[in-house]
Amino acid sequence: MPTARQKEKLRATDAPSKTAAGDGDKLVHSSRGGSGARRPLLTATTLLLLALALALSSLEGVHATPATLPSLHEIHVRRPLPTRNQFIPCIERYNVSTTPYQRVASHSASSSTSDEQIAFITPYSNSTETYWDASQSDNLIFHFHPEAIVYPRDSAQVSHVVACAAQHGNIAVAARSGGHSFAGYGSGGQDGSVIIDMLHLSDIHADSAHSWADVGPGARLGDVVKALWRDGRRAMPHGTCPTVGVGGHALCGGFGPSSRAWGLATDSMLEADVVLADGSIVTASRDSHPELLWALKGAGHFYGIVTRFRFRTQDASSPMTFLEYKWTKSIVGPDPIVDTVDAVQRWVADPSFPAGLGFHIQMGPASSIDRNAGLDNTLQTPQFTLHLRGMFLHPLAQYKPWADKLRTELRARGVPVPDYSDERAVDWLQLNQLWDDFGTQDHKLDTFAERLVHNKFVAKTVLSLDHRKPLLRDALRQTAQLMWDWMLKTWGLPRRWSWNVYFEMTGGSNVKYRDDAELVRASAFPHRDTLWLIQASVGTSPTGTIEPRAYTLIHQLEDSFRNAIAVSGSTPVAYGCYTDGDKTRSGAWKHDYYGDNVPKLEALKHQLDPTNLFRNPQTFGAASTSDDAEASQNSIVTHPLPR
Repeated sequence: MPTARQKEKLRATDAPSKTAAGDGDKLVHSSRGGSGARRPLLTATTLLLLALALALSSLEGVHATPATLPSLHEIHVRRPLPTRNQFIPCIERYNVSTTPYQRVASHSASSSTSDEQIAFITPYSNSTETYWDASQSDNLIFHFHPEAIVYPRDSAQVSHVVACAAQHGNIAVAARSGGHSFAGYGSGGQDGSVIIDMLHLSDIHADSAHSWADVGPGARLGDVVKALWRDGRRAMPHGTCPTVGVGGHALCGGFGPSSRAWGLATDSMLEADVVLADGSIVTASRDSHPELLWALKGAGHFYGIVTRFRFRTQDASSPMTFLEYKWTKSIVGPDPIVDTVDAVQRWVADPSFPAGLGFHIQMGPASSIDRNAGLDNTLQTPQFTLHLRGMFLHPLAQYKPWADKLRTELRARGVPVPDYSDERAVDWLQLNQLWDDFGTQDHKLDTFAERLVHNKFVAKTVLSLDHRKPLLRDALRQTAQLMWDWMLKTWGLPRRWSWNVYFEMTGGSNVKYRDDAELVRASAFPHRDTLWLIQASVGTSPTGTIEPRAYTLIHQLEDSFRNAIAVSGSTPVAYGCYTDGDKTRSGAWKHDYYGDNVPKLEALKHQLDPTNLFRNPQTFGAASTSDDAEASQNSIVTHPLPR
């Protein structure tokens, strides 16, 4: 997923501008459009025009704000499908007279009582704005029309919702922790799904004495950082975007810069409370339902709704190191890009390279963010930035020898001294605050404020298998030349969208999640022997448009990455946490995400969810039912929001 800084660079101003791409101001943060006035009753002609506009906007991926939408009171609402029209009454029956369900023991993710009502939002009973806001995930490229968005408070309520969906049309069910799926799967990935939003299942209870923490799936990564730090200076491995939800992150893998030392987020999972497709509630652990726990650790969203995780935690009390280097003025063509990446590859190949050192290299056209580092303040000519940022889970003094080795490798290839360098001693909390580029200086890791800002981007991600096979210089040069050519091609044009690339170091020497045989056996996450996670992103402001040439760029970059990996003797695969909807049509997603584990995962899916209740466009088990397509069309007519 794009880093916070990467997302900030991707947000471009929506209004046409005469400003060159290189000297635009800081890219705009925005969330929703204005309120607007109500429209008169829609005529048949207006409905026809609305349908035409909807079709055109869906081709471009453009989204309207609530201000551009008619009120539900101003359109004719069709009833839901006959097979589904009892789902909401089923939920309402729980609210009138609750049915006693088997509850999880005292370590349940929520302390609410079972007689509390289940809150829900539907297109039939709520305003346009309310339904729009509730159904939207983080990435505004995608907008789907759920049958309902439900907000349970404990496992019993989740169980009831799942049972209602199963009994009344086998309606597709999807959990949403933070809503950061790259393909909008947190909102179902298709119309007509039931979304179980984990807003209220977000408690964090840490036990530093036993080195574990119970975490609700709706907790955000930034909240986990702060809660574990408060309780005995503890931590766990995870990504660096503070607003990402723990549930989706941990179930698909959960890589971050600390993973080389501590493993993936999913590797820290000791047990989980899960609501299965039949409504039963089980605790998956090494001693109880071990096969389910194995599947949850890497492919978890196919098998049930997790209502509580128990994670192993790490001692984070020792001093740590933040490191950052930038090159802009010295990047005068593709060759310095190749030389820098090649030097870094040789650096991490050192047999004694420390597991506690994690980083990524971000690159793309220079921006105002790069100017703020004290670089060239003119940017009148095209300029490219290469930015290495990382963390070392040990004191600064222990990092200094490795910094010297990096400089030696860079000098050997003629790479000049960075235009900007920062090596500083920090603690774990400060380290995560430095990686948070969305939060203001006084409100770092403020997940409540930051989640109000939506993104609009398209990303393509490739993993290179086998850490012993670095990218060859000739292969790197083709990719570097492509990036350089696009920087020249788009420089000086009106700034409607932006792009960048980053190489995340997932391999190198001494990687725990690859070398620890117990972690490998205990998890369905397959791609552990890798070197780079390479991602290209294009994005715009929440109300902007990603133009066709941006899609051309993103596909050319992906092809270039895959070719560079293949030419270098490795195999390009994908990372399941960064869902790519384009893989749905080809069916390539199964092997790309799950490798040789596909047969076992499919068998387990058939056993635990034979009707494929927990499904989206990329699903194990039976294909989506015909009702999904019909519900999708019905939803568009019922509530004509842009897709």
